[in-house]
Amino acid sequence: MSRKIFTLEGVPRFYRMLPNVMTIELATDHLYRHNHNVLPTVFVCFTGGRRGPSSQFIINEVLTSTGEGGARFSVLLPGTQMHTIRPQRHDEIAVCYPASATEFWAPYKENTGKFEETARYGQLQDTLRETLRHIEEPGVADHVDLLILQMVAEVLASRKKMQQNGTVDPRIENIASYLRGHFTEEVNFEWLFKQYGMSRRTFYRQWMKSNTVRPLEFLMEHRLQYAAKLLRDKALSIQDVAFECGFQSAPYFGQCFQRRFCVSPSAFRRKPEKRKA
Repeated sequence: MSRKIFTLEGVPRFYRMLPNVMTIELATDHLYRHNHNVLPTVFVCFTGGRRGPSSQFIINEVLTSTGEGGARFSVLLPGTQMHTIRPQRHDEIAVCYPASATEFWAPYKENTGKFEETARYGQLQDTLRETLRHIEEPGVADHVDLLILQMVAEVLASRKKMQQNGTVDPRIENIASYLRGHFTEEVNFEWLFKQYGMSRRTFYRQWMKSNTVRPLEFLMEHRLQYAAKLLRDKALSIQDVAFECGFQSAPYFGQCFQRRFCVSPSAFRRKPEKRKA
């Protein structure tokens, strides 16, 4: 793995309109594990060259998968909680901004995910790497700030084209968002299929293009992560936690929790210092 970090914080700039990059990390064959990290700043990440099984993270108590292969664009805001379940080797450009840039970057979270690396995107990457070699020269930091925005624009154009071509089905992203907001309820998938004009077969085929876990596994992970959070409140009984998280019986909840965390709910509650999601 090769890794190089460029610090731009404090480097003189001439423009005042663009969000200022603090640091940029260029990593090749990157393999990193988040251990319940809470991000203090904004991170804008461009990843590609992913190798091996897809990575899985828990981001703000939501199970997230990168899928296999392809490039991805992500925006992570201050306060984001991250934990790695399974890392994946990849190449990455990680751009860090101060927390004050949150308002600027927050709208971009709605359009993150897979994109196609166009020739124009490759040219911008090459220009960025060359520009970073002269980072101390006047005006270069401004150039870097602009280059990152140009890369984002190219990514968004690529994602738009993919949606138009049917490569990324926005209905799947909408359904996933619905599941995140209703995971404690009994989900009627047939109703969802009807709402989004999809057959069961089409839904599952499109879902697995973007996810490495099946929909029911997706729901289960959300329920168990929420259960782990509720178990910190000792005023709630194990049965209360089970029902609150959408389980119909405490014994079944216990079996699922034991399988996921390798410890029973009661033992998990007794030993908070050893909890690991």
